[in-house]
Amino acid sequence: MGDGQLERPGPGERLSALVALIALAVAIAIVGVGAAANWQGLVITVIGLFVIVVGGWYVVSRRGVARSVAMLTTLMGVVLLIAGFIVADLSILAVVLVAVLAILSVGAARYALRESTETMRERVGSRTRSRPPATPC
Repeated sequence: MGDGQLERPGPGERLSALVALIALAVAIAIVGVGAAANWQGLVITVIGLFVIVVGGWYVVSRRGVARSVAMLTTLMGVVLLIAGFIVADLSILAVVLVAVLAILSVGAARYALRESTETMRERVGSRTRSRPPATPC
């Protein structure tokens, strides 16, 4: 890893990424079928679901301010999702199933994007340190 080449994800990470994407697609399909009679609820719910999952992916893959912004964005997605369920008047089973699939998608993405402690230490250790400036600005 120290020679500048990226480590390819293993089969477990690839499978987790696939599970994350499939869970998102199934959740969207459930929302679509359940809210087809009410297009406003469908639109609000799908947007909320996308915001939650994409925000969750950023939460598990970023650090610092980007992670904080992603957490706030994810919370806004939860509000949109709940509002969409209320407008669409979906059954409680559909609501719970969509929530479980969204959590599964984010959890699988976290596993797929994980790095081992050794890999992170190696990456930090391989970076060259910059010299202090010769003259202050």
